[in-house]
Amino acid sequence: TVEECLRKHPPGTTTTRLCTKDVEIGGHTDNCPPIKIEAGTPVVLPMYSLHNDPYHFPDPERFDPERFSEENKEKRHPYAHFPFGAGPRSCPGFRFALSMVKMSIISILLDFKVTLRDGKPPEKIELNPMNTFFHTPKNGLWIKFDKLRQN
Repeated sequence: TVEECLRKHPPGTTTTRLCTKDVEIGGHTDNCPPIKIEAGTPVVLPMYSLHNDPYHFPDPERFDPERFSEENKEKRHPYAHFPFGAGPRSCPGFRFALSMVKMSIISILLDFKVTLRDGKPPEKIELNPMNTFFHTPKNGLWIKFDKLRQN
């Protein structure tokens, strides 16, 4: 479930790398002709766009934690999902960050009753277009937190 959340809303929207050798990418669909990238070219990798590419993630708007079952992961390119980057320059704190996300979820569920603000989720969650680095909902949170106990 955490991996699917990170697919839909990665911590960063892009990452950059320097191409180290001549490569040709694309060409897997009619509307995506192959592109040659020469060694030394800076490349911006749009994580959000790649994580929402129907070629790798069919029906990308749908929240589906089963995308990250071992069986489904084996069918997909290993770099189709990289919320913390990949390779030797990936985020050094990604394991710590994942642990903190899981601990935060546990803490919230232990301390709060979590309910839908209006009794049902919105049809579509629009993102704030002014915040291009972190994804935040345009119209605020649609969930409510009620404290369960006093500290």
